[in-house]
Amino acid sequence: MLNMPSSPSGASTTLSHHLIMKHLALLAFLPSMVYEDRRELVEQKVVFFRQAVQEICAKEGHARVGE
Repeated sequence: MLNMPSSPSGASTTLSHHLIMKHLALLAFLPSMVYEDRRELVEQKVVFFRQAVQEICAKEGHARVGE
């Protein structure tokens, strides 16, 4: 995670990086306070997103084999 100022008011933004597949990553800019308060929820949503992408890729792979 990268924490950087995002506004003159001093609020900061966190860059969240999650590996989804070997050649695919999810990047998200979140207000640092939101990320700190809701990190568990963010991680849970990333897991659901990763599983969905992997299922889609698996089905696509099976469809290509059947061509």
